[in-house]
Amino acid sequence: MTRYTENDLRTVFADHSKDGPVPPPRLELIVRRGRRARLRRRAATGAVLTGAAVVVAGVGGFLPDVNRNTTGSASGLSSRATISAKPSGTIRGMNGETLSVIHSETHRTMGAPVTVVYRPTSVSTGYSIRCTDPKAWVVIHHVRTGEADFGRCNGSGDGPDSENDALSVAPGWLDEPQTLKIWVFPADAPIAEGHWKDDGTPNPDVPLNNPYASCKKANRKLGLCDGKFIQDVVHVKPERLAAVVKRRQGEPWTVKVYDRPAGS
Repeated sequence: MTRYTENDLRTVFADHSKDGPVPPPRLELIVRRGRRARLRRRAATGAVLTGAAVVVAGVGGFLPDVNRNTTGSASGLSSRATISAKPSGTIRGMNGETLSVIHSETHRTMGAPVTVVYRPTSVSTGYSIRCTDPKAWVVIHHVRTGEADFGRCNGSGDGPDSENDALSVAPGWLDEPQTLKIWVFPADAPIAEGHWKDDGTPNPDVPLNNPYASCKKANRKLGLCDGKFIQDVVHVKPERLAAVVKRRQGEPWTVKVYDRPAGS
């Protein structure tokens, strides 16, 4: 049973309603996301699209290496591992490229955003997120481009869950550091079933054009289905869910950024 009532969600939604409706993504964002999604579908992570323009984070389920620190500067709202260790060896990217970890952080924060800053070294930049609880929910916002990834933290294996190429990166990708804003939510957060099941197969009960189809009690104004946020709301405005879940310390989760050597 959920710990959250519809009244709780109603109050939070009202507090944030000044943001207004979310504008549709620009065409160039849709093209880049679609390109990156195609790369991810060739991987063995089981990642899938959560609609025409949003990519699910096919992010992993094993205990992170809490001794591994970053190879660059970053900022976040939670405490993180500070014991330096040599990053793991190279791995194979989705197109056969040789990729290495260029940045890694471990956090325990849930229900609040963590900001990760890294400097890409090529257009093949990828990342993965691994959680102790594979059923935890993850929302990743790409601050500069406005793109958003969302899904269960249920990928597998080592290597990137998402990877760019020359056609999917934003203009000026290598000119300045890039920023990810990451929310990790507990598995029992009030999130309704979405268009895709956890195993990556379509959910026939929730068609793409109607996320409220299976709801016994739908509140379209608040974005609620049977007292839970629909997934379309969570991936665009995770701060609304965060206001209900509240900041807390949870089990460790790790984000890793992969890339090719500069100039390759």
